Amino acid sequence: MKSGLDAPSVALAVLLVLAAGCSALRGATPEAPALVLLQRSPWDAEMRRPLAKLGFKVVDADDPAAAGVRYGLAVSFGPRIDYCVVNEHEKLARVTYELTELASRQVVTRVQKPGWTGPCIIRWPTVFDELAEELAAAWPDALGRAGR
Repeated sequence: MKSGLDAPSVALAVLLVLAAGCSALRGATPEAPALVLLQRSPWDAEMRRPLAKLGFKVVDADDPAAAGVRYGLAVSFGPRIDYCVVNEHEKLARVTYELTELASRQVVTRVQKPGWTGPCIIRWPTVFDELAEELAAAWPDALGRAGR
C-alpha cells in the first residue's frame, strides 16, 4: 500500500518548518527593544543607524514616544586619539553604552569599545556598529539582570 507522501514532499515540508522556526527565533526578543537616548551628541545619527538596523527603536528623552519606554541608553565618549583629514570622523579611545532601567536607574549592562566614528578613506565598521552588535547580543541577558 502506497502513502500519499513522497520523499521530496516530506523534505520540502521539513525545510519549510525549519526555515519558519529560524526566522521566528531570529527576531525574538523578550520585549520590543525600545531605548530612550538620554543625552544628545554630535554622533546621534551614527549611533541610531546601526541600532535601528538591529531592530532597536531609539527615541529622544523629550519625544512623547519616550513615555512608555522602559530602558535608557547613556553614551559617553573617551578622548580623541586620531582624526581623519578628509572628513569629520575621529578615532576615540573608547565609547561606552550603558543600558539603564529607567524606573530603578539601575545600569543593567555596559558595553565599551575604542574605534572610529565613521569611515575615513577606507570604509570599515564603525565603533557604533560594533557597540550596537554587542548591545543586541547582551539584550536578553541584560533584561534578566534587570528583574524581567
